[in-house]
Amino acid sequence: MKQTIAPRKERNVGLDLLRISLALLIFMFHSNMLFECHYGVLDRFARYGAIAMTGFFMLSGYALSLSSKEILTDIGSLKNFLLKRFISIYPLYYFVALAFIILLGSESFQSLALLFPFEALGLQSCFTSLSKISHNGGTWFISCLTICYLLYPLLQWIIIRLKVKEKVILGGGFLFLLFLAPLVQRHFIVASIYDNPFFRAMEFSLGIIAASVNREMKNGHLPYVFRSKIILSLVIFLLVTGVSVGDIYIAGPRDYMLMNWVVLPCFIMMFLILGNVRFDALSGNRFVSYMSALSYAFFLAQFFVWPLSYHAINSWIGIDNNFMRILVSFMICVGISVFLHECVEKPSSKYLKAKLLK
Repeated sequence: MKQTIAPRKERNVGLDLLRISLALLIFMFHSNMLFECHYGVLDRFARYGAIAMTGFFMLSGYALSLSSKEILTDIGSLKNFLLKRFISIYPLYYFVALAFIILLGSESFQSLALLFPFEALGLQSCFTSLSKISHNGGTWFISCLTICYLLYPLLQWIIIRLKVKEKVILGGGFLFLLFLAPLVQRHFIVASIYDNPFFRAMEFSLGIIAASVNREMKNGHLPYVFRSKIILSLVIFLLVTGVSVGDIYIAGPRDYMLMNWVVLPCFIMMFLILGNVRFDALSGNRFVSYMSALSYAFFLAQFFVWPLSYHAINSWIGIDNNFMRILVSFMICVGISVFLHECVEKPSSKYLKAKLLK
């Protein structure tokens, strides 16, 4: 028998704004690392912009849990859920991966053929350090997200049945492991956990737990701290400051997961607050909705942005300074994103939904 839970009727503008902010942070990170762009007082924060991926995994679990209309316990609902997730990420992923291989790839046909089954199924993140090969430096997160989506029905089924205290204890256990794991990796000098699906699934689960706890809190008395934009601003300030200061004291290569000590508590607070505050001035704003919908394409577009930007500045514009690098690369990224979204993502989504979903 199919069980249902109450859907969230209104679009959460706060989550749209967070999604846009995370996408911009990833752009700042990539432009700083790959195109030597600098952002003044935010430069140290931009250097660790990869923390946005933690935010994206948590946001995926949080938003998915908030929007769920049913508990996925029968084969029909499971099939529709997985098809929707496939349609939302894979057509654009396949297009960009193929374009990368044709335009920028350097691997042999034999290597590509060997990788193809795993990349096609989104399993490449199961191989340690495969993110350094071909397009996987940018699409590893699709692999991790695929695994998270496959786990979601089980995670939802478990978490929805726990009491609030049990949810907090489970979340605390995930936090402990996510705090400890980068210290273990750093101490023993083993492979990075940055693209590890096991730890990314924990972040995804924290998002589900946060959404479930948020729903429980709404049934009772909601503390002021979870309804205040002032507290939200303070949490964002603590996130930016904490990461910037952390960069000063972390020696050696950038170790993004070491920032979990600052990042995870801040993101959890942000999600709990964003589930309850309103942004009435932006409610129904088409620009915000479109920019949020564009974020996936905006991320994947960055495969092609940096060589194009370098060529544009040196061959066409002739002015090479920090401002021009940021402006040109951002405009090219937006242009490619709009093309990918309008010409690939939207048409493929419309076609596949009509064909596959009932």
